[in-house]
Amino acid sequence: MNRFIIIVSSLIFSYQLGFTQSDTIVNSIELKSVKVLGKRKKPIEIVNERYTTGLFSNMVTSRTYDLINNPPNNNGGTILDYLQNILNNVTIRRTLEGYELSTTRGVGSIQNYKKGIQNGGNYQQSSILLYLDEQQVESSVFFGVHPYDVSLVKYFPPGQSQIPFNQGMGILLIYTKKGNDLNISSKF
Repeated sequence: MNRFIIIVSSLIFSYQLGFTQSDTIVNSIELKSVKVLGKRKKPIEIVNERYTTGLFSNMVTSRTYDLINNPPNNNGGTILDYLQNILNNVTIRRTLEGYELSTTRGVGSIQNYKKGIQNGGNYQQSSILLYLDEQQVESSVFFGVHPYDVSLVKYFPPGQSQIPFNQGMGILLIYTKKGNDLNISSKF
């Protein structure tokens, strides 16, 4: 755990009880040193706070990838081509119309888990919903999104998000760079 300590020497805390500015301060306490302990946020937490809102900000049940502090070493292709190599249990297949994304992980309910066990451990495939900057989009939108244009990627496996109306499907959120982050790691 990263902690930081701030030591303040000869800090004087003074307080007044019912005195006006012209009166003198009667009660004062001099502290020789003060230690302030706190937890420093990780860079990925800072990026997550800057880009996500509401139910999308959950980092407990999602796999989160920070592409600002850990830029991709990709020489070409789209963000989904890049993610194909780093997302476990997710199949990304490029088609003429866009991309097909699916996961073989159970779709999040006990009934589907039991069905998977009854079928020899084979889980049914589940589609994945795609979001770009927290707006649901079709997969063809990602033909023009390069990994260097992306700041943050979050993947919620099936049944792991609290986002309504996802019907237990997996959710892939992709956030494009904005503000000062546009100048970081830009290859174009």
